[in-house]
Amino acid sequence: MERVSWINGRMQQLKFGLMFLVLNSTDAILTKALIADGGFELNPMARYALLTKGSWLFWLGKVGLGLFLVALFLRYALEFPQFTRNVLKGITIAMAIVCAWNATGLFI
Repeated sequence: MERVSWINGRMQQLKFGLMFLVLNSTDAILTKALIADGGFELNPMARYALLTKGSWLFWLGKVGLGLFLVALFLRYALEFPQFTRNVLKGITIAMAIVCAWNATGLFI
């Protein structure tokens, strides 16, 4: 019963968190494709990870940071429901824009 109420109290945050994680992974895939096609990574930390340490560090940082952010906001979803929902919604929209930008770069 405890698990059900935990999920019900965070349903909107869970939805945005899952959408963010899917978009975050999509961004990583598109970034790798763009770089393979001669593109350029704008994020200096991701660029460093990709160009000097290999793709494992890029994936670890990308997925790890995304999971950390979503877990952090889900942790505080019951105490600050509107704030966490708005932040998760905002970063999800921002990541959708980044993915659209990367997808556009592949076809231009």
